[in-house]
Amino acid sequence: MSTHDAVRPGDAGASAQSRARRWRLIKSSAASGQTATRPRPGPDARSGRGARAAAALFGLWLLVAASACSDDGGCSPGESIACDCPNKGVSVVCGDDGQQPPCLCAAGGTASGPGGHLDWSKDPAVVLDSLTGLTWQRKASSDKFTWQDAKAHCAALILAGQDDWQLPHKDELLTLVKKTTTKPAIDATAFPDTEWAPFWTRTLYGPLPDTHAWGIDFEDGGDGYAPFTELHFARCVRTP
Repeated sequence: MSTHDAVRPGDAGASAQSRARRWRLIKSSAASGQTATRPRPGPDARSGRGARAAAALFGLWLLVAASACSDDGGCSPGESIACDCPNKGVSVVCGDDGQQPPCLCAAGGTASGPGGHLDWSKDPAVVLDSLTGLTWQRKASSDKFTWQDAKAHCAALILAGQDDWQLPHKDELLTLVKKTTTKPAIDATAFPDTEWAPFWTRTLYGPLPDTHAWGIDFEDGGDGYAPFTELHFARCVRTP
């Protein structure tokens, strides 16, 4: 896995190349609330041609990140859109359907269990987050999926008597990241047996929207992108 500029906790002995082979992502320090400042080049970027290509890709990434949602409510898949939230710096990423996800300004609480914002007392198969209104699949499948298959898996899921599950947007899945812990970086009581690994989101990666999508790595809570064909986990969500 390619981390931002630092080796993540517990991984000091692993090289950037070996981590990148596991999950080809650009980490953007979701755990700290910051955004990526540059992509970390892969092995091919060590040549002059690779470096120029990486620079061009980063320029395109900056243009996408700086764009704004159009007046008709549509947006470019993968673009970053600032939210009008009291806590500044909150943004969402345009969905694969060209629509802006809701801004989850109230996300980020810590309490779980009956009386907390994460509650599974009504049905132990699902977790309701009262801060965001999202309902989550409590135990994710142990199978890994390509991106397309992850979307199909959630669309076909019938859980807690509901059949309108979907693969979450990046911004939705980030609300489950618990910033005070790693391995996994999630409330392990609310979401038991969560793999210390990347989970797909339905959000396309802006510079490569035809081939790459974003994911969240619940080993440390970082985010990044990978080719559609890679195999990763999926946790499904229902929106209000």
